[in-house]
Amino acid sequence: MTNPPQGSDYWWSGEPGTVWQGNARTIFNSLKQANIRPVVSIRNVDNGWNPSWALQLNPPRTGEDWNEWWEQVFATVYWLNVRHDYRVDDWEIHNEPDNREQGWGGTRADYFELVKVAKDAIDFVYKTYLPDRTYRIHRPKTIGCSNWPASALQEIPNYFDTVNVHNYDADISNYTRKVRGWMNGTVRANSQLWVGEWGTYNMSYGDLSLALNLIKNLIRGSQPGDNYIDGSHIFCLYDWGKPAGAEGLLGDGGKRRAGYYALRMGIRALQGGKATFFPITNSSDLMAVATLDASKNVYLLVVNDRATSYTVNADISELIKTGNGTVREFSSKTMDEVVGSLRLKGGNASFALAGNSAILIKFDRQN
Repeated sequence: MTNPPQGSDYWWSGEPGTVWQGNARTIFNSLKQANIRPVVSIRNVDNGWNPSWALQLNPPRTGEDWNEWWEQVFATVYWLNVRHDYRVDDWEIHNEPDNREQGWGGTRADYFELVKVAKDAIDFVYKTYLPDRTYRIHRPKTIGCSNWPASALQEIPNYFDTVNVHNYDADISNYTRKVRGWMNGTVRANSQLWVGEWGTYNMSYGDLSLALNLIKNLIRGSQPGDNYIDGSHIFCLYDWGKPAGAEGLLGDGGKRRAGYYALRMGIRALQGGKATFFPITNSSDLMAVATLDASKNVYLLVVNDRATSYTVNADISELIKTGNGTVREFSSKTMDEVVGSLRLKGGNASFALAGNSAILIKFDRQN
């Protein structure tokens, strides 16, 4: 936590001399100062099956083994929140336990016991030292299309409160609806559903088609009902670091790839629990959403992932009938930049949308 090997908390994930320099104190203090909410994974071993001495505890088998796991969880939570006040209140228990490559050596039943013991340790810290703080346990953090969430919801629903899965599908909504279906009829029916990993680990975020699909999945996850996603983490923000590793939204030196700008455009329109509306456009090839924020500003976001250009006509008269809008474009030529303005007439927005591009229009009530 304080003096990691080679001066880096990421010493294990990249070539010496190329990884970020700093320790856990640096990371968590910086997150706290920036008001960023961290979600921390607690594991017995990592995805490289390290440390080697812990393999005999993977999974825990004896009472002493389980005590060791309880103590590790307790020590981690205590160090972050009691010894230091880093405000880490979201916890994951392992990562993709249904994926052998991620380091879990036990069965599904063993994993459920791991969650139970971890829950007990986390609960003890908060009840003893932080009685006024609320914590959240995210589970089961499984790979896309896994049926482990269904089993977790039936067998250990009281040992976690946030349903969290991974989903790298091009269209995330299919699996989202399936998980929502499993949640129905359980004590987690009204719990939050998060996608703990989405995006890509085998393509470059410089790919324009991938970037446009990021916006489409943001729209899908903002639809009410069984499609709705309460929170998510895209993988990965930075290049993974190892040779031939995954390329992130940000490259070496902070270089911003197309996916970064696409995500930023989608966030402008959708993040923050805005009210969503789905206007009818003049082509089924387009995906559109309109949102209303707390200040009554209206946003219209339209995505065209086809090569064909369109003249779009979108009716948002339910939200606003007249006004001037600022137009931003995302395309191979323009990365989420202001390109002009638009005059709304009778609640109808009419504008040109190039092939393989997205347009975001903000109608500011103050203007």
